[in-house]
Amino acid sequence: MKTYILPISLTLATLVCGCASTQSSQVWYQAGKTEADERRDLAECQYDAAKNANPLAMANLGFALADDARKKDMVKNGMIAKGYELVDMNSLSKRKASAPPTAEHRNDRSESVVVESNSFERTKAAAERGDPRAQYQLGVCYASGHNVAKNDKSAFLWYAKAANAGNSDAAVEVGACYISGIGVSQNEAEGVKWFREAASAGNAAGNSAMGFCYENGRGVAQDDQQALKWYLAGAEQNDPTAQEALGHIYRFGKAVPVDYREAARWYRLAADQGKPLAQESLAALYGTGQGVLQDYVEEAKWNRRAAEQGSAGGQLALAKCYMLGLGVSKDSTEAYKWLNLAIAGGVLDAAKIRDDLLKQMTPEEIRDGQERSRTFRPHPER
Repeated sequence: MKTYILPISLTLATLVCGCASTQSSQVWYQAGKTEADERRDLAECQYDAAKNANPLAMANLGFALADDARKKDMVKNGMIAKGYELVDMNSLSKRKASAPPTAEHRNDRSESVVVESNSFERTKAAAERGDPRAQYQLGVCYASGHNVAKNDKSAFLWYAKAANAGNSDAAVEVGACYISGIGVSQNEAEGVKWFREAASAGNAAGNSAMGFCYENGRGVAQDDQQALKWYLAGAEQNDPTAQEALGHIYRFGKAVPVDYREAARWYRLAADQGKPLAQESLAALYGTGQGVLQDYVEEAKWNRRAAEQGSAGGQLALAKCYMLGLGVSKDSTEAYKWLNLAIAGGVLDAAKIRDDLLKQMTPEEIRDGQERSRTFRPHPER
């Protein structure tokens, strides 16, 4: 029986002011009697995943059902699906978030905001009594759909109550909602106001968010020097998002001369805290010997940490390590696994690499690689 591998052709970008699963929907299957049967089976698999609210499956189901002309248009321009931003692949290399990270996926918060099901009602009661911390936690629950139906407007309202009572974490969330227009009408200047208030209260994420706004001209005039100032303030408070941003600034010479050693220092601090893009970036420096001694073992190690978290960029980079034997033993099957996952995560460049690799693989190796891809589950570090 011939085996078909269908690359997934769209990418899911970062959710704005929301919580996106890092687990993508992948489909690998044994071919049926006819091409029509195979396409139907594929669509049914994607439909099952889409019914379970997997956004990438939703996008791919639409792609599978579209005619050829529409497919080309979708790949070329990207498309907007309800609640999700699907972006053109030319922008993927920039890897920029459209808003500062919020509580659902920030990995730098000082205390857990997860509310267990048996304490949700107590949290809600405390919030209704006016407890700012409980109000913030309730906002996180509504924003993420944790133990309650997801409701962006309710999330914003509870964040606002907590922020107005002086909770700086909630102030960051209010700012993010205004910047993104989630749960409230978009107002970037108002978002900056709340970020600044959080930063003034000593909130590290508030400092990082201010850096983001100045770097990208969101609610303020774009200013690289101001971005550097705010990122430094957040980074010195051990905020990994700010540390990662400083790594980019020093690596690419924005507002400062290029300094790979300084870039590596900041990337490492963020990477140690589990930031996948910082891990990929540090790996790249080890691969080229920029700012650090060239070390392919370290390159593979950091790419693996990013890949295991579900980062498509890290998965592609790790696949190349396995293909070339850089820091790891050559392994076509393992490379094939990571290429499949990178494609499913939206890195279309991986498809051509995988197609070339397939020519060198046995049917047994392909089946093994497919099974490894199918059973992969991401493991966020924090």
